[in-house]
Amino acid sequence: MANIPFPHPFTTTPATTPFHIPKTDWLAANPRFANLAIGAVVFSPPLPQSPNQTTTTTTPKILLLQRAAHEAYANTWEPPGGGCEDATIDRTLLHGVGRELWEEAGLVMTRVMARVGGVHAWSHKVKGQWAKIVFWVEVERGADGDGNGNGNGNGEGDVVVRLDPKEHQAFVWASEEEVLAGRVGGVEVGFMEGAREMFVDAFRVRREAVAALGEGGAGFAEGGEDGGVGVAV
Repeated sequence: MANIPFPHPFTTTPATTPFHIPKTDWLAANPRFANLAIGAVVFSPPLPQSPNQTTTTTTPKILLLQRAAHEAYANTWEPPGGGCEDATIDRTLLHGVGRELWEEAGLVMTRVMARVGGVHAWSHKVKGQWAKIVFWVEVERGADGDGNGNGNGNGEGDVVVRLDPKEHQAFVWASEEEVLAGRVGGVEVGFMEGAREMFVDAFRVRREAVAALGEGGAGFAEGGEDGGVGVAV
């Protein structure tokens, strides 16, 4: 995947500012973990920008990527993500989310909305205890029409997904009901431990944001630009 200007500008919300820190700082505050992975949840359509848009009948769908057949946990479905790097590459956890999203799905992160799910922990016999944190993000949207994966995926709206075939072989956009059923059309979607619950929690968080917007709230207060720490407005 070609490089993008780094770090690419993005905004945050107050809920995500605690994660605007380098990986080393997060690990120092959570010493039982030796390594950290991060992930990005992407919805189509994006969060409405005003209460007038909350009446849309479009069912929100979430982006799922299928791991390549030659990878560990082959053929399972997950969000874009991977290991967070040191500050020489990933200035903060949130910069790592944007980098992984670009590398694995060809999408440019524009806003980090909220953390979804809890901290997923697992142990690796060589690399020790891992933690994974996943964030709901919004992405740059073009006018190219439907996307097209390197497999059985199909695009949704004007988000164009471009997979890295070394890591993923297909993508789908799935509703909450499809995530719960483990099937999108004729495609069976199996998940690693904890992934289904994380996706379901992401739908809950989005639902609450839409409800707050419809009640005259801001949905999420805007934070700073270029990954900067922002304050509620």
